[in-house]
Amino acid sequence: MDIMHTVTGWLDHNRYIAMALVMVAVTAVWLVGCQATTESVLQPGSQIGRAELEREAAEIVADFEAKSTALELAQADLERQEAARAAAVQVLTGLAASAASGTLTPAGGINAAITLLGLIGLGAVADNRRKDAVLKKKANDVAKAS
Repeated sequence: MDIMHTVTGWLDHNRYIAMALVMVAVTAVWLVGCQATTESVLQPGSQIGRAELEREAAEIVADFEAKSTALELAQADLERQEAARAAAVQVLTGLAASAASGTLTPAGGINAAITLLGLIGLGAVADNRRKDAVLKKKANDVAKAS
């Protein structure tokens, strides 16, 4: 008996069943073998799956938090500088008023100079060390999250 003739005869007689079986097989292979992908947010043009997309989302959130912290520190730095400037203007105004009225003493001048140096120098050093510590902590948190 000719096997090829038997197969083609069966296919001719049961063509719709054969097409349905082929469609079911192709669909099953597609469902099992093909992973859903989307375009990468961080690398446009490349396709990624769900796990990679979640990794990118975590990276974006960590980057946002780090930049948000840096922004808060920058705003606090500006506020500190403006407060130091206002305090320096107040000290200089008091010094000028004392000089104009003739009540300026060497001790008062030295006190005003020390106050100005403290406002300008020591505050900036302490604030920079605080900012560095916060940024290092955030960098360590981001490294641990990755």
